[in-house]
Amino acid sequence: TATWVNNLNYIWTYDANNNNTEFISQTWNTTTGAWINSTRTATVLSATNKPTENFTFTWNTTTNTWTPLDKTAYSYDTNDDNVTQIRQNWDASTSSWLNDRKQSYAYDAAHRIIELVYEGWNMATLTWDKSTKSTYVFNGAGLQIETGGYQWNAGAWLQTSRSRNS
Repeated sequence: TATWVNNLNYIWTYDANNNNTEFISQTWNTTTGAWINSTRTATVLSATNKPTENFTFTWNTTTNTWTPLDKTAYSYDTNDDNVTQIRQNWDASTSSWLNDRKQSYAYDAAHRIIELVYEGWNMATLTWDKSTKSTYVFNGAGLQIETGGYQWNAGAWLQTSRSRNS
């Protein structure tokens, strides 16, 4: 007869508005016969139920505590469209958050993403360096008809791909 064997366990926590605010994954320890924490994600929400910060932690089995791994901060325009996401990594040696990457979004009047720019943090200059950009074109019916891909090269965007839908 086949029997189920414990392997993975997931725990979700929700707020009063049914938004997922925490997620914990656990693995089964066959030696101790107990669930061991693995990763944890915690989300801070705005008054409009949009994420403002998202934190990821890993379980430290030596100290039995959650150790920060990374966090993402979200900002919104007056239409509640997400305009930036900034990811930072935890530096245990300085107990501080260090910038990692940034995503910036532009929208059309119908709140469709028409541009997405990726930037990486430059530790030497302490500035954001442009990396890649995607553009999206929509027709009058609101259907996406074109996608463009670009790389930042010598101070300008160089188009590397283009696809059209008919």
